Amino acid sequence: TFLFMQSSTGVVTAFDCETGKQLWARSVGLSDRAIYPATMNDETLFVINGLKMFAVQKTTGDILWELVLPRQPSASAVADNDRVYIGFLDGSMYAFDLKTILDLHAKQMLPQFAVDAVKWRFRTSQPIIVPALPEGALLSFASRNGSVYTVSSEDRKLKFQFETDAALSAPMIHYKDQLLLASEDAHFYSLNATNGRPAWEFATGDVIRKAPVLIDDEVYLLPDQGRLFKLSAATGKELWPRPRPRTRSFLSASARHLFVTGHDNTLQVLSRGSGGLEGEFPLERFTVHLTNDRNDRIYVATESGLIMCLHELGRDFPRFHLHPEREPVLPELAPDSFDPEAAAAEPPAAEPPAEEAQPEGDK
Repeated sequence: TFLFMQSSTGVVTAFDCETGKQLWARSVGLSDRAIYPATMNDETLFVINGLKMFAVQKTTGDILWELVLPRQPSASAVADNDRVYIGFLDGSMYAFDLKTILDLHAKQMLPQFAVDAVKWRFRTSQPIIVPALPEGALLSFASRNGSVYTVSSEDRKLKFQFETDAALSAPMIHYKDQLLLASEDAHFYSLNATNGRPAWEFATGDVIRKAPVLIDDEVYLLPDQGRLFKLSAATGKELWPRPRPRTRSFLSASARHLFVTGHDNTLQVLSRGSGGLEGEFPLERFTVHLTNDRNDRIYVATESGLIMCLHELGRDFPRFHLHPEREPVLPELAPDSFDPEAAAAEPPAAEPPAEEAQPEGDK
């Protein structure tokens, strides 16, 4: 697995997640253009730099192609294995077909025929303010006026439109058949992802601007005032007796612990069950904190670009949250004193005799 870091100058660097080995570094686009956080699918990293989108090979850093965008983006791109989806300032959501882009690039028809790469365009009345959210055959996105749209990712057919009381304030997330979203009115909503029917609603008392973090069946919210909430993703029920105060950022989670940072730039170890503080230590110059919802590794960095990875004692291999099926399967090892020949020669232990049934009157 890879860890990708973007600098303010447009340089993208890839590291091995477990060893920290630098795999490649590449300047993508110009250093004086607006840069959005990169996104990726199984094979490719996508970077928006100014009015261009670049496709970068994840394993080598080679730039596969670049595409001139039709207008100014307003949010980061997102991608699945068929399309890249980008929201724009004029309220448009575009779907770009990856197979068509590859064909155009092979025929040296880019950038002149970039318009042919557009699979579809959906127009709203306000700018798209958060990255779109693809899930299976559906794509969800939101405009500045608080309208949430879910369309077919294949042909933009509208499945439902939901109106919140205020604009969305943070990226949306999926939990099973639910769409979870936060709005500027300090509310957190759960909608049925296929028909938009409200499932539950939770008020935090302050605006949520950081992306909600989903770990297993739990969702963690960190509003502006610095209180960390833990909710059941299925029901919206608050799972801690009280929110954890003075929390700056969410780092990662293990089976028993949460790792967060406090307002004094300390790494805090919390009980995942109760939210109680179990330990802390200063991070000093490591003031850049990365939220990791994929596994239990902790990543922090300095402003100058030094990255540090930490993990829980005894966890030599990561615990995967997002794709548990990709977690390494470890062999079961016999103890050092185990003798297979002696074990084969030893007769099996005799089973204890069955108890004799007693008449009803003897009980």
